[in-house]
Amino acid sequence: MREIHPGREPGRGDRGFRLRTSEVLYWGSSSRRRSGAADAREAVDQWYTEAPEYDFDNPGFNPRTGHFTQLVWRRSALMGAARAVGGAPGKYETYIAVEFEHCGNVEGEFMHNVFPPVRRAPRIFLR
Repeated sequence: MREIHPGREPGRGDRGFRLRTSEVLYWGSSSRRRSGAADAREAVDQWYTEAPEYDFDNPGFNPRTGHFTQLVWRRSALMGAARAVGGAPGKYETYIAVEFEHCGNVEGEFMHNVFPPVRRAPRIFLR
């Protein structure tokens, strides 16, 4: 496994974050103030739009799919999220940051952490 944050203080990443964490960011703007749930749904939907670009037959990092692969990274067991909003009437901005532990998008680990979607068969009810 490649060292994620070389040269950092042991146990710490950028600006004091713990090593082995990673982050995905979202920015959006709107002409009206939105609920936090609507912003969160939009952020996750945007990250998932990268999924069709990911090559499950040739697993590895691609800058066009990095948000998606972190979002579904199997080993990331903990997450925390924050949302900040601001603006003026007629122009509102939203920033969302999501932190994950264990870090995703690690070279050499994609085949063990990012899996193709599961196609579920329709449910058949027997009597």
